[in-house]
Amino acid sequence: MNEVQLDLLRRDWCEKATPVLLHVARTFESFTADDLRDFRSVPQPPHNNWWGVLMARMKALGLIRRVGYRASTRPEANGRVVALWTVN
Repeated sequence: MNEVQLDLLRRDWCEKATPVLLHVARTFESFTADDLRDFRSVPQPPHNNWWGVLMARMKALGLIRRVGYRASTRPEANGRVVALWTVN
């Protein structure tokens, strides 16, 4: 897969995940990317870094803002710190 195809795939995935992110953002006082992973309506991205791409895009659009950090709840993350977000 070339860079153009990868970018189109990433954009398509972000478009599908955005409504779920906004629903979660409006439902909970704060959330992490881990919280979004739990929603089965969001297909898992081809690469785990795409969750960060999604958050960065929503932040750039002014839809969410980082309000802190907390330990990841995913066992494979080994307690790694993840950003805590809220809706603007």
